[in-house]
Amino acid sequence: MEDCDVCDRTVSTPLRSQPESSYGFNPVAMWSVSVTDESEIRTTFSHVGEIQSDDLRRQVCDVWESAIDATETELSTLRWWPPLEAELDGPQVMNVEHVNAVTELSIGITDSLSSTVTEDIDRDLTIAGALLHDCSKLYELDGSTTTSLQETVPHPHYGVHLLAAAGCSEKLQHIVLAHSGQSAVEPRTIEAKIVALADQLAVDGLFWDRNQTVQWTKLSGIYLIRP
Repeated sequence: MEDCDVCDRTVSTPLRSQPESSYGFNPVAMWSVSVTDESEIRTTFSHVGEIQSDDLRRQVCDVWESAIDATETELSTLRWWPPLEAELDGPQVMNVEHVNAVTELSIGITDSLSSTVTEDIDRDLTIAGALLHDCSKLYELDGSTTTSLQETVPHPHYGVHLLAAAGCSEKLQHIVLAHSGQSAVEPRTIEAKIVALADQLAVDGLFWDRNQTVQWTKLSGIYLIRP
C-alpha cells in the first residue's frame, strides 16, 4: 500500500500485471497507482469542489484519473464529438468545456427546482453525474475518429463499467447510462433527468445560431437535426 498525499487516501499497487485489451488500453488500470492526481482533476473540473461528500468527490476524481492514465489522454485535447462536428461543419468543442457546461446547467436546474418540487434532489449526486456523464469518451475517441470500442460498446455504456470499477453507486451509474439517447434507458430519477436535460441544452446551444438543435433517436442511436 502507498500513501497518496494529494488525494489524502491510500491506494493499492497492482496485484498482478494487467495486459492491454484489444482496444489498446488497460481496462483495469484503476488497480494501479494513478499518475494523475486529484488536484489536476479539480483544476480542470472546478465544480468537483462543490460535492460535499468526501467519498463521492474522491470517486469522481478516481474515475477521471483512471481513464486518463489508462488511455494516456490529455484532457485538454479531447474533443466533444468530432465526427458530428465534421458532418455538420459545426464548432470544434472540447469535452472539458462541454462537461463543465453540463455541470453548471445541472447545478442551476437543481438549485432552482429544490425550492419548488416536493421530491428531495440529491445535489451531490447530480453534480457527480454531470461531471462523469462523458467520462467514457476517453475510450471512445482517438483524435478526430471513433475507436473500435465505440462501435461495439457505444457511448455511454462503457462509462457504467468505469463507475462500477470505482465503487460508484447504482444511482450514479444510472445517471451516466440514461443521459444519452444511445442507451435504451430513460431517466428514472430526478437527478438523471436533470443531467439528461442539461446535456441536451448544452448540445443544442452549439448549433442554436443555425436555428438547429440536435437530438438522439432511440431507435437508430444517431443524431437528427431539427430545423
